[in-house]
Amino acid sequence: MRRRGFTLVEVMIVVAIIALLAVFTIPTLLKLRIQTNESAVQKALRTIAKAEATYRIANPSYGTLAQLGAPATKNGYHFATTDITPETFHAYAIALKPNVTGRRSFCITEDGVVRDDPAGSRPVNRAACLAAPFVSTSP
Repeated sequence: MRRRGFTLVEVMIVVAIIALLAVFTIPTLLKLRIQTNESAVQKALRTIAKAEATYRIANPSYGTLAQLGAPATKNGYHFATTDITPETFHAYAIALKPNVTGRRSFCITEDGVVRDDPAGSRPVNRAACLAAPFVSTSP
């Protein structure tokens, strides 16, 4: 009587192939996830800038995220606003888990231009944001 099934060598070959595929695909998937998060964060900051402009029309000053009804966390990033005056605002986003949910931090001011810090540090104020490099218009 002949036995049916796989030999140990055949099973080990299949496991080795799966492990090899995982070694090459997992880093690519993680990098893609980070790029997707960063793109979504840039879009969210542009939306915050538009909401700030709308809020400013109806109020004597720009608003906080809570006043705008914007979430404090989204897409693995923490969002906050600072330097809110009647004429200026500064909103930023930093990765909750650096190198996992995102590598860069982003900021925007009343000029509506998204800027980034490739090191991922928080742009501490509006002046630091204005000094940061521009992000391309097509995220």
